[in-house]
Amino acid sequence: MAADYDKPIPLPRKLPKQGRSKVLVDAIVEACENILAKGDAAQLSTNYIAEVAGVNIGSLYQYFPNKEAVLATVFTRKMAAERAEFADQSNRRILAQSALSLSAALAEVIRVKAELHQRFLTLHGDFYRDYYDFFDFESTIDEYVSTDLQQPTWSVWVKSLLKHYQHELRLDDIDRAAFLVANIIDGLLSASVREEPHFLCEDDFLIQVHAAALNAIS
Repeated sequence: MAADYDKPIPLPRKLPKQGRSKVLVDAIVEACENILAKGDAAQLSTNYIAEVAGVNIGSLYQYFPNKEAVLATVFTRKMAAERAEFADQSNRRILAQSALSLSAALAEVIRVKAELHQRFLTLHGDFYRDYYDFFDFESTIDEYVSTDLQQPTWSVWVKSLLKHYQHELRLDDIDRAAFLVANIIDGLLSASVREEPHFLCEDDFLIQVHAAALNAIS
């Protein structure tokens, strides 16, 4: 979370406790998801969400102070759902490339992380960029990758990969090398999310990220 974050915190006013209130909140969140799915993100508002949900605007405001708070809940739920859906395929892809070479493994993990960022940018790009640091979305992406690869953290996975290929490398300090590789990849992808999100779907950019990571250990 960024220390100098100055945007209003987009969190619900309260959480539903009873069955009826949970149904209400679910209807509001699902309405927001449906609006986004139809490509109406630019028209998103609390009034529009309430209309699609079939609830009174006052009922929406009991739980959400603004549309950003609804979006925060949408993202939280979507990320949990994506985690289960994305796990197996990303695991197979990265592990298959890890067996080929260090270069292939890093190239694949860069592509997987870029694809995850694109998924959430597609959901609502402005929200993802504006609240990227506050919600620490990068840690969520890292968690997806490290859990899929049966490692406690993304940086530990990078370290284990470098150790596996240590016989091909001339590294005095594996810990430092892993730190550099992990942060070069995360730093460049994160900067792209905030400033140039279209880079994430460009092969040339991903190749440059890959080259920068390899250069740190060459």
